[in-house]
Amino acid sequence: MRWGRVRVLSGSGVLLAALGLTAGCGGNSAAVCSDAKAAYAAYMTQVRTVPAGQPAQWKAPTDQLAAKLGALAGKADDGKLRSALNAEAGRLRAASTTVAAGDMAQLNTVLAQTPRGIGKACD
Repeated sequence: MRWGRVRVLSGSGVLLAALGLTAGCGGNSAAVCSDAKAAYAAYMTQVRTVPAGQPAQWKAPTDQLAAKLGALAGKADDGKLRSALNAEAGRLRAASTTVAAGDMAQLNTVLAQTPRGIGKACD
């Protein structure tokens, strides 16, 4: 349980760097990508305050992040970005259920894949 949290937090730098690749985005993609990056930064700030022995407290912030990404997907003009945000929101919703039970594996996987999904769409 404790190692799962460490893996999630250690991946946050890579995640935020990938979401920062917004130069050259057309339409409102740059703004949506910037908002997604800010949402992930806020999420990481929230979950860093959760004690290692209380992984169930990650559920609410994870659900909030999923809702924020879903809302951003609705605003995105670019279909590829919209699809990536919707997919990420769905994976986060699924992971929040397992996090509530203390299983961090699915969340680790979701966050590790985010740079490929959203980061690539924001590229």
